[in-house]
Amino acid sequence: MSEEKSDKQRLKKVADLLQQYLEGNLSARETYSEGGDLIDTLISNLHQLAEKISSSGKLITVYEERVPAILNNILAYKGLDFSQKVEIKTVRDEIDTIGLALNELGEELKEYSTSQKKQTQELEKLSNIIETTADAVIAINLDGRITLWNKSAERIFGYAAKEVLGKSAANSYYPTEETTALRQIFLKLRKGTQFINRHSRITRKDGTIVDVSLTLSPVYDGSGALVSISAFCRDTTIEKKAEEALRESEQRSRSLVESVKDYAIIMLDPDGNVTSWNKGAEPMKGYRAEDVLGKNFSAFFSPEDKANYLPAQLLAEARENGKATYDGKLLTSSGSSFWGYVVLTCIYDSQGRIIGYSKITHDQTEIKKRDKAIHESQSRLEQKNEQLERMNKELASFAYVSSHDLQEPLRKIQTFAGRILDTDFENLSEQSQDFFHRLTSAAQRMQQLILDILAYSRISSTNALKEKTSLTQLAEEVRDEFKEQLDEASAAFSISALPDAEVIPFQIKQLFSNLLSNAIKFRAKNFSVHIALKAEIITAAELPEKISRPSVQYCHLLFSDNGIGFEKHFAKQIFEVFQRLHSQDVYKGTGIGLAICKKITENHGGLIRAESEEGKGAVFHVYLPL
Repeated sequence: MSEEKSDKQRLKKVADLLQQYLEGNLSARETYSEGGDLIDTLISNLHQLAEKISSSGKLITVYEERVPAILNNILAYKGLDFSQKVEIKTVRDEIDTIGLALNELGEELKEYSTSQKKQTQELEKLSNIIETTADAVIAINLDGRITLWNKSAERIFGYAAKEVLGKSAANSYYPTEETTALRQIFLKLRKGTQFINRHSRITRKDGTIVDVSLTLSPVYDGSGALVSISAFCRDTTIEKKAEEALRESEQRSRSLVESVKDYAIIMLDPDGNVTSWNKGAEPMKGYRAEDVLGKNFSAFFSPEDKANYLPAQLLAEARENGKATYDGKLLTSSGSSFWGYVVLTCIYDSQGRIIGYSKITHDQTEIKKRDKAIHESQSRLEQKNEQLERMNKELASFAYVSSHDLQEPLRKIQTFAGRILDTDFENLSEQSQDFFHRLTSAAQRMQQLILDILAYSRISSTNALKEKTSLTQLAEEVRDEFKEQLDEASAAFSISALPDAEVIPFQIKQLFSNLLSNAIKFRAKNFSVHIALKAEIITAAELPEKISRPSVQYCHLLFSDNGIGFEKHFAKQIFEVFQRLHSQDVYKGTGIGLAICKKITENHGGLIRAESEEGKGAVFHVYLPL
């Protein structure tokens, strides 16, 4: 009885293990679909055998009824037929035989399971790759229905997988004009044609049209039969925009190059042969594009330059430094020459290799003519400057003569005339006395004129250095020197606080003296004379006119009086040498004083202007840089 129990347990354990394995491995059961019914029968028979052993206790009966059927089932599953050769002596031998057969079957199933597991892992890897790729991956069966739709397809088309799986691939995912073309493509795919990187357009779920690149391929099984069609779809919207932007940029560049008339813009290949020719090159060089394309750029150089290998040297220099320049004579198609400035620049590909050159030529003929004219003009100007310098020296010599030789006779005239008037005045007739007074007065005017000319000459040619000086102190010194004249004219001269400035002190003192002398001289009768000097700081932008090499700040001096004034249209004339608005009989003077004032302000890099109305006084504006 114990043996029967042991046999029953062994057999039941084998049957249960087989059943658990087969029920837990659906893929294996499906793989052995042809023997599925036999396996079910085998399991059922094993369970029934175990029940028989436990219930009847008659081993021979069990053997006769069940064991042959079990063996036949096992042998039929393994494709064998040993029913005529097998001799069974005991139930235990039979059970052992069944166990060995089942073990062998289990090992085969285990090996298949391991192989299937590896295949499943590979399929999972492939699935992950498909799901994570940036391109849309789509599978279409032979009925034209979608069987695979990865995440990138969802992103590009806008449809979730559940919305498209099982639906026609030509449903509504393409614009109308693309649908017809795709039908023709599918017919060709069925015949084995492959389409790689075909530009197409798709319609997203939101209705927008997207540019894509499609690669469509037929898919075959192991026997070579067509089973489906694969589609790889890449969104090329950004690429299309970049291509369009590049085309527009190239078009703008071409238009720009073509519109340039003053420059010959030429493209050369690595050997220096012409590959493009803009319109500006035609009038400059005399060639039309069709006549020069393919020619070497050495055709633009003289025979001497070519004999000296100048074109080759320019190419070598450009290859070495990235750029080469040439300024010299070039030839036209007619053989005439012009002066051109050439810039030869290397053009590189993405790998840094030279793929050609750009050659830009500017016709310098007119510029060279202008340069020559300017050079000649400068040469003439230098000659004029030398002449002027000689004249200035002569003027200085004249000033020296004026200050010494011309004044000596005047002094003698004044001396002798004075003596006659002092000693023999009573013996002279009234007419002679008048003549002598006129003589001495004319001599005094002549002497003053000589002194003024000398002062003007000295100011014009001075090389004195500027120094930081108190303008207030200079004005006060002048006021002290004119005390007697001010008292005689009952004039008041007020001086406001003036700034310090970099000036030539004796010249600014001369400026103040001349302006004060004019204010006293041209005073109105029966009026108290009021003369004022004040200042303000201004910027260059506030000057009454532009000035060369302007300073940042200026001292604006305002010298005003309430004298007789002058008409507005004389505002500039009064600063010219020997210009007088009144006769010598009315107001004495030489007409040089204000000209000296103008020269002093110019020496300091400043300006002087006057404004007045007749009978309303005058204001002199002096602008000195700080």
